[in-house]
Amino acid sequence: MAPSLTHRIRRSLRRPLRRAWDRAFGATVAIDTAQPVFALTFDDGPHPSTTPMILDVLERHGARATFFMIGEAARSHPEIVARVAATGHAVANHTLHHRSLPGLSGCDRRAAIMGGLEAIGPSAQRLLRPPYGHFDLACWWTARRCGHDVVFWSGHAFDWRDADADQLAANLRAAIRPGAIVLLHDAPQHSDEGSSSPRAALARALDRVLGDLGGALQSVTVPELVDLGRPVRHTRWVSPDAA
Repeated sequence: MAPSLTHRIRRSLRRPLRRAWDRAFGATVAIDTAQPVFALTFDDGPHPSTTPMILDVLERHGARATFFMIGEAARSHPEIVARVAATGHAVANHTLHHRSLPGLSGCDRRAAIMGGLEAIGPSAQRLLRPPYGHFDLACWWTARRCGHDVVFWSGHAFDWRDADADQLAANLRAAIRPGAIVLLHDAPQHSDEGSSSPRAALARALDRVLGDLGGALQSVTVPELVDLGRPVRHTRWVSPDAA
Protein backbone atom coordinates (compact mmCIF):
# COMPACT_ATOMS: atom_id res chain seq x y z
CA MET A 1 0.00 0.00 0.00
CA ALA A 2 2.81 2.42 0.87
CA PRO A 3 4.34 2.61 -2.65
CA SER A 4 0.90 3.09 -4.19
CA LEU A 5 0.05 5.87 -1.73
CA THR A 6 3.40 7.56 -2.36
CA HIS A 7 2.82 7.36 -6.09
CA ARG A 8 -0.62 8.93 -5.74
CA ILE A 9 0.73 11.75 -3.59
CA ARG A 10 3.52 12.50 -6.07
CA ARG A 11 1.08 12.44 -8.95
CA SER A 12 -1.35 14.77 -7.15
CA LEU A 13 1.48 17.22 -6.50
CA ARG A 14 2.47 17.17 -10.17
CA ARG A 15 -1.00 18.03 -11.43
CA PRO A 16 -1.12 21.62 -10.08
CA LEU A 17 2.41 22.22 -11.33
CA ARG A 18 1.47 20.91 -14.77
CA ARG A 19 -1.61 23.12 -14.90
CA ALA A 20 0.43 26.15 -13.88
CA TRP A 21 3.06 25.29 -16.51
CA ASP A 22 0.39 24.94 -19.21
CA ARG A 23 -1.22 28.26 -18.25
CA ALA A 24 2.15 30.00 -18.36
CA PHE A 25 3.77 28.44 -21.42
CA GLY A 26 1.04 26.55 -23.25
CA ALA A 27 -0.61 27.24 -26.60
CA THR A 28 -4.37 27.63 -26.89
CA VAL A 29 -5.90 24.35 -28.08
CA ALA A 30 -9.59 24.95 -27.31
CA ILE A 31 -11.93 27.22 -25.37
CA ASP A 32 -13.87 26.15 -22.31
CA THR A 33 -17.33 27.53 -23.06
CA ALA A 34 -20.98 26.63 -22.61
CA GLN A 35 -21.89 28.50 -25.80
CA PRO A 36 -22.79 26.45 -28.92
CA VAL A 37 -19.76 27.68 -30.88
CA PHE A 38 -16.53 26.30 -32.30
CA ALA A 39 -13.77 27.55 -34.59
CA LEU A 40 -12.85 26.26 -38.02
CA THR A 41 -9.26 27.13 -38.91
CA PHE A 42 -7.53 26.80 -42.27
CA ASP A 43 -3.77 26.57 -42.79
CA ASP A 44 -1.34 27.02 -45.69
CA GLY A 45 -3.26 29.47 -47.89
CA PRO A 46 -4.18 31.64 -49.52
CA HIS A 47 -4.42 29.70 -52.77
CA PRO A 48 -5.96 31.25 -55.93
CA SER A 49 -8.45 28.45 -56.64
CA THR A 50 -8.98 26.48 -53.45
CA THR A 51 -9.34 29.32 -50.92
CA PRO A 52 -12.21 30.98 -52.84
CA MET A 53 -13.95 27.58 -53.05
CA ILE A 54 -13.76 27.19 -49.27
CA LEU A 55 -14.92 30.79 -48.79
CA ASP A 56 -17.98 30.10 -50.95
CA VAL A 57 -18.96 27.16 -48.73
CA LEU A 58 -18.50 29.17 -45.53
CA GLU A 59 -20.50 32.09 -46.87
CA ARG A 60 -23.33 29.80 -47.95
CA HIS A 61 -23.77 28.71 -44.34
CA GLY A 62 -23.01 32.01 -42.62
CA ALA A 63 -19.94 30.45 -40.98
CA ARG A 64 -16.86 32.41 -39.96
CA ALA A 65 -13.37 30.92 -39.78
CA THR A 66 -9.75 31.80 -39.14
CA PHE A 67 -7.21 31.54 -41.96
CA PHE A 68 -3.59 31.01 -40.88
CA MET A 69 -1.79 32.30 -43.95
CA ILE A 70 1.72 31.82 -45.25
CA GLY A 71 3.22 35.26 -45.82
CA GLU A 72 4.73 34.46 -49.20
CA ALA A 73 1.37 33.18 -50.50
CA ALA A 74 -0.46 36.17 -49.06
CA ARG A 75 1.95 38.54 -50.78
CA SER A 76 1.23 36.78 -54.10
CA HIS A 77 -2.57 36.92 -53.65
CA PRO A 78 -3.50 40.12 -51.79
CA GLU A 79 -6.96 40.10 -53.37
CA ILE A 80 -7.80 36.82 -51.59
CA VAL A 81 -6.48 38.15 -48.28
CA ALA A 82 -8.74 41.17 -48.75
CA ARG A 83 -11.76 38.97 -49.50
CA VAL A 84 -11.14 36.81 -46.42
CA ALA A 85 -11.01 39.87 -44.17
CA ALA A 86 -13.92 41.65 -45.88
CA THR A 87 -16.27 38.70 -45.42
CA GLY A 88 -15.84 38.56 -41.64
CA HIS A 89 -13.16 35.91 -41.27
CA ALA A 90 -10.01 36.33 -39.18
CA VAL A 91 -6.62 36.48 -40.87
CA ALA A 92 -3.72 35.07 -38.87
CA ASN A 93 -0.05 34.17 -39.21
CA HIS A 94 1.44 30.85 -40.39
CA THR A 95 4.93 32.41 -40.81
CA LEU A 96 6.55 33.84 -43.88
CA HIS A 97 7.73 30.66 -45.61
CA HIS A 98 6.33 27.62 -43.72
CA ARG A 99 9.69 26.39 -42.46
CA SER A 100 9.83 24.37 -39.24
CA LEU A 101 10.54 26.86 -36.45
CA PRO A 102 12.54 24.72 -33.95
CA GLY A 103 15.34 24.21 -36.50
CA LEU A 104 15.86 27.95 -36.99
CA SER A 105 18.05 30.32 -35.04
CA GLY A 106 16.37 32.86 -32.79
CA CYS A 107 16.91 35.62 -35.36
CA ASP A 108 15.52 33.47 -38.17
CA ARG A 109 12.48 32.47 -36.09
CA ARG A 110 11.73 36.10 -35.41
CA ALA A 111 12.15 36.92 -39.10
CA ALA A 112 9.79 34.08 -40.05
CA ILE A 113 7.09 35.29 -37.65
CA MET A 114 7.37 39.03 -38.19
CA GLY A 115 7.96 38.58 -41.91
CA GLY A 116 4.74 36.60 -42.16
CA LEU A 117 2.83 39.26 -40.25
CA GLU A 118 4.13 42.04 -42.47
CA ALA A 119 3.59 40.10 -45.72
CA ILE A 120 -0.01 39.28 -44.84
CA GLY A 121 -0.70 42.94 -44.23
CA PRO A 122 -2.74 45.09 -41.87
CA SER A 123 -5.64 42.64 -41.58
CA ALA A 124 -3.39 40.04 -39.89
CA GLN A 125 -4.02 39.39 -36.23
CA ARG A 126 -1.16 38.43 -33.95
CA LEU A 127 -2.18 34.79 -33.74
CA LEU A 128 0.47 32.25 -34.74
CA ARG A 129 0.12 28.65 -35.83
CA PRO A 130 3.57 27.06 -36.12
CA PRO A 131 4.18 25.18 -39.40
CA TYR A 132 3.76 21.40 -39.14
CA GLY A 133 2.84 21.83 -35.46
CA HIS A 134 6.58 21.91 -34.66
CA PHE A 135 7.08 23.90 -31.49
CA ASP A 136 9.20 24.13 -28.36
CA LEU A 137 9.93 26.50 -25.49
CA ALA A 138 12.36 28.60 -27.55
CA CYS A 139 9.67 29.04 -30.23
CA TRP A 140 7.13 30.01 -27.56
CA TRP A 141 9.51 32.64 -26.25
CA THR A 142 10.12 34.07 -29.74
CA ALA A 143 6.37 34.15 -30.48
CA ARG A 144 5.68 36.00 -27.24
CA ARG A 145 8.47 38.51 -27.96
CA CYS A 146 6.82 39.06 -31.34
CA GLY A 147 3.52 39.76 -29.59
CA HIS A 148 1.78 36.62 -30.87
CA ASP A 149 -0.54 34.18 -29.12
CA VAL A 150 0.05 30.61 -30.27
CA VAL A 151 -3.01 28.64 -31.41
CA PHE A 152 -3.01 24.90 -32.00
CA TRP A 153 -6.15 22.76 -32.26
CA SER A 154 -8.30 20.25 -30.41
CA GLY A 155 -9.20 18.14 -33.46
CA HIS A 156 -8.82 17.86 -37.20
CA ALA A 157 -10.29 16.12 -40.22
CA PHE A 158 -7.04 14.48 -41.37
CA ASP A 159 -7.60 16.31 -44.64
CA TRP A 160 -3.99 15.87 -45.76
CA ARG A 161 -4.62 12.12 -46.10
CA ASP A 162 -6.21 10.38 -49.04
CA ALA A 163 -9.92 10.35 -48.12
CA ASP A 164 -13.22 10.94 -49.88
CA ALA A 165 -15.88 13.45 -48.85
CA ASP A 166 -17.72 10.88 -46.72
CA GLN A 167 -14.66 10.08 -44.63
CA LEU A 168 -13.68 13.74 -44.31
CA ALA A 169 -17.21 14.60 -43.19
CA ALA A 170 -17.08 11.86 -40.55
CA ASN A 171 -13.70 13.11 -39.33
CA LEU A 172 -14.98 16.67 -39.21
CA ARG A 173 -18.11 15.74 -37.24
CA ALA A 174 -15.96 13.91 -34.69
CA ALA A 175 -13.80 17.01 -34.19
CA ILE A 176 -16.64 19.50 -33.72
CA ARG A 177 -17.94 20.27 -30.24
CA PRO A 178 -18.51 23.45 -28.21
CA GLY A 179 -15.22 25.27 -27.78
CA ALA A 180 -13.32 23.15 -30.30
CA ILE A 181 -10.62 24.57 -32.56
CA VAL A 182 -10.58 22.45 -35.71
CA LEU A 183 -7.58 22.21 -38.04
CA LEU A 184 -8.19 22.15 -41.81
CA HIS A 185 -6.22 23.26 -44.88
CA ASP A 186 -7.39 25.56 -47.68
CA ALA A 187 -4.33 24.98 -49.87
CA PRO A 188 -3.78 21.74 -51.84
CA GLN A 189 -2.36 18.83 -49.80
CA HIS A 190 -0.69 15.53 -50.61
CA SER A 191 -4.15 13.96 -50.75
CA ASP A 192 -4.98 16.21 -53.73
CA GLU A 193 -2.15 14.93 -55.92
CA GLY A 194 -3.48 14.01 -59.32
CA SER A 195 -6.85 15.65 -58.65
CA SER A 196 -8.24 18.01 -61.26
CA SER A 197 -10.02 19.90 -58.46
CA PRO A 198 -7.87 20.10 -55.30
CA ARG A 199 -9.77 20.46 -52.00
CA ALA A 200 -13.07 19.55 -53.72
CA ALA A 201 -13.65 16.60 -51.36
CA LEU A 202 -13.02 18.81 -48.36
CA ALA A 203 -15.37 21.48 -49.71
CA ARG A 204 -18.14 18.90 -50.16
CA ALA A 205 -17.55 17.50 -46.67
CA LEU A 206 -17.57 20.97 -45.14
CA ASP A 207 -20.74 21.90 -47.00
CA ARG A 208 -22.46 18.74 -45.80
CA VAL A 209 -21.43 19.06 -42.15
CA LEU A 210 -22.30 22.74 -41.87
CA GLY A 211 -25.65 22.02 -43.49
CA ASP A 212 -26.34 19.17 -41.08
CA LEU A 213 -25.51 21.37 -38.09
CA GLY A 214 -28.15 23.83 -39.23
CA GLY A 215 -26.90 26.50 -36.86
CA ALA A 216 -27.14 24.28 -33.77
CA LEU A 217 -23.40 24.79 -33.47
CA GLN A 218 -21.97 27.92 -35.07
CA SER A 219 -18.49 28.35 -36.48
CA VAL A 220 -16.90 31.62 -35.33
CA THR A 221 -13.41 33.08 -35.58
CA VAL A 222 -10.76 32.23 -33.01
CA PRO A 223 -10.86 35.77 -31.52
CA GLU A 224 -14.65 35.52 -31.21
CA LEU A 225 -14.35 32.09 -29.60
CA VAL A 226 -11.80 33.36 -27.07
CA ASP A 227 -14.23 36.10 -26.03
CA LEU A 228 -16.88 33.47 -25.21
CA GLY A 229 -14.94 31.38 -22.71
CA ARG A 230 -11.67 30.47 -21.06
CA PRO A 231 -8.68 29.36 -23.13
CA VAL A 232 -7.55 25.78 -22.62
CA ARG A 233 -3.78 25.72 -22.89
CA HIS A 234 -1.34 22.83 -23.31
CA THR A 235 2.40 22.70 -23.80
CA ARG A 236 2.29 20.78 -27.05
CA TRP A 237 5.97 20.80 -27.98
CA VAL A 238 6.88 18.76 -31.04
CA SER A 239 10.26 18.72 -32.74
CA PRO A 240 10.71 17.81 -36.42
CA ASP A 241 12.36 14.53 -35.39
CA ALA A 242 9.44 13.57 -33.11
CA ALA A 243 6.64 14.58 -35.48
